[in-house]
This record gives sequence, C-alpha cells and structure tokens, in this order.
Amino acid sequence: MAKYKIIDGVGIIPEGLGKFEEYAFLNSKKLTTVVIPNSVTKIPTGAFSNCKSLISVTIPDSVIEIGDFAFDGCENLSSVNIPNSVVIIGMFAFAGCAGLKSLVIPEFITKMGIDAFFSCSGLTSIKVNEHNKYYDSRDNCNAIIETATNILFSGCQNTLIPNTVSIIDINAFSGCEGLKSLKIPNSVTKIGRSAFSCCTDLTSIIIPDTVTELGDFAFFNTRLISVVIPSSVTKIPKFAFANCKSLTSVKIPDSVTEIEDNAFMSCKNLSYVIIPNSVTKIGRFAFWDCTGLTSLVLPKKLTRLDEYAFEDCDNLILSYHS
Repeated sequence: MAKYKIIDGVGIIPEGLGKFEEYAFLNSKKLTTVVIPNSVTKIPTGAFSNCKSLISVTIPDSVIEIGDFAFDGCENLSSVNIPNSVVIIGMFAFAGCAGLKSLVIPEFITKMGIDAFFSCSGLTSIKVNEHNKYYDSRDNCNAIIETATNILFSGCQNTLIPNTVSIIDINAFSGCEGLKSLKIPNSVTKIGRSAFSCCTDLTSIIIPDTVTELGDFAFFNTRLISVVIPSSVTKIPKFAFANCKSLTSVKIPDSVTEIEDNAFMSCKNLSYVIIPNSVTKIGRFAFWDCTGLTSLVLPKKLTRLDEYAFEDCDNLILSYHS
C-alpha cells in the first residue's frame, strides 16, 4: 500500500505504471475517488475490493482487462464507465456494487467471468453495445445475454426476458431487490443455481412447462406467495424455496419424484401443499420449520423419508396414504 497513497479521499496511482499490485487498495475506508492513469492496461485482482466508501472511478481507454474481484464489495460505487478498450471482465469484478444504477457493456468485450455483476441490487438498466459479437441485450431486455448460447448471464430489476433465452444462468438475478414479478418465456429450459436467490421483493413468477430443471437455491429467500411447479420438473432441488417466509401454497405436479434436502425449509406461512403419489423421496429438513402446515398426507410411493424432514412443524399432523 506504500506506493499507493490516498490524499483527501483520492487514490493516487503513480503515472507510467503498466500495472499495479493486486489488492492495492483492499478494504480502504478512506478511498472515495480514483483516477487510473492511462499507462495502466489491467486493473488487477482485488485492486479496490471492499472499498465501501468508493463513489467514483475513472478507467482510461488503455485498460484492456478488469481483473477478478477488482471492485467487489464497493457498495457505494454509483457509476462506472467501462471504456471500449476493455475486452475481459473478470469473475466477481463488480459483485456487490449495490450503488450502480446503470451499466453499459462496450463493443469489444469478449469474455465476462462468472458472477461479474453478482448482487448489484440497485441496477435498473443494462445495455450491451449493439456491435458486440459475444453478448447482447436484444429487444431492449435490460439484461446481458451470451449471444452464441442464448444464456441470460445477468439481469436487473427491470429485465424482460426475451423468448429466445434458453437458460437463466447461475446467480443471474441474485440479490435483485427491486424485482417484483417476472414471466419466464417458453424458450427457457433451465433455471440455474441461485438464479433468483435473495430477490427479496419478488412476489410473483410464472414458470413455463418448458423448464425441466431448477437449480439449488433457485428461489431461496424470496417473497413468493404461491408457486406452481411445472409438470416438466422431476425434482425439487436443495433449498429451492427455502426461507420463502411469504409462501402460502405450492402446487407440486405428479411428475416430481424427489423433494430434496431443505427444499422448503423455514417457509413459515406455507399452509397448503399436496405431495403427489409420484414422490418417492423426501430429503432431510425438506419442510423443517414450516409452522403453518397443519395436515399432510404422505404419498403412496414414498420409500425414503429422511430424518428431520418435518422437524419443528409444530402444528402438523402427518398421515399415510391408505
């Protein structure tokens, strides 16, 4: 840190450097502004990670790569202009930048690492330069889509998912606190791990019958009130709807054969659920702490009921299918 001074909140990086040290300003409480000199070609790993007072940064058009975790946890960073020179944005590069309101992905970006914009909860606008060959924001969808695969990489609270998207990626909407409702189009076949986790304003979602796979934690800690699981799904994965404290009813189709560990854990207001006879396994803690449940009939084909599946369901009376 000795090379890199902070004077009146301004981070000073010496002129003439082609690169500077990883984690150079890590955890700095005093840093509010930084101007990166135009000799720098890469913002290194963790350079400004967890600089919670950082408000603005100027990135010159000499920079071609923004490294992993570069601005991770800069929760008050309110704007960033990514220049056209940048071709790579590393994993978690802007994760947790809750103050960002808008994002423009420039023309020459060829690669973005996993969770580059994870939990940027304040984002309302996302646009990809129309000439970018690798990513797009087709139909003004307010999202980043990988063009070749049609995978929705990252969304925001104003995203409208186009009906050409095939997969909603891992953590694509995770932490989008302002997202209230969403219709998933019939083109989507998979919802990735934690895709909508901690979307704490999400009360309504429509999942089409084309979706065959839900990832673990897919809707963890949302405010969903009711859920209809499509008949194309065969397994309700781990923590899929855990901690959804507003959830009152769930419709499980008879295509489902497994309810995995912790699937509905701590859904305290869940009062209506019918487990179909197709279910053969209910995992550990699957309905733990679902204190709103009062009665439930276990399915006829059930061969495995793991321990604590209904632990702390204080008001529940279980019965077996006759």
